[in-house]
Amino acid sequence: MVHPTIPAERLFGYFDTRSIEARGLDRVRVAGWIASGRTGAPVSEVRLKLGNHELGVVRSFHARPDVAAHYGRKDLLRSGWQTLVDLPDLTPDEYELTAEGTDPEGISGAIGPALVRISKSTA
Repeated sequence: MVHPTIPAERLFGYFDTRSIEARGLDRVRVAGWIASGRTGAPVSEVRLKLGNHELGVVRSFHARPDVAAHYGRKDLLRSGWQTLVDLPDLTPDEYELTAEGTDPEGISGAIGPALVRISKSTA
């Protein structure tokens, strides 16, 4: 079996949550995976950012056997992450959500973006 090569970026990954539709101040679930081409997984942390707003930090990672199998690297197993975040009070529009990871060597990189569509509040 031929496995895909690791991307040239030091950190690489993917948002499983590619699109979110919500209202400002809603709590939403965000998930994905991230790993380091050099050190594998888990990374030290993932910071979720929506524009200038930091939404949260993830430091707990779970198994993603699909990722390890896809790349043929057992050291990518603990690359999965998920969390609930509270959205800021934003005006209706589309925003980009990024996940900035830091590996154990202190190297940072971002994945994404995922799209967040904020609709009008019904209140």
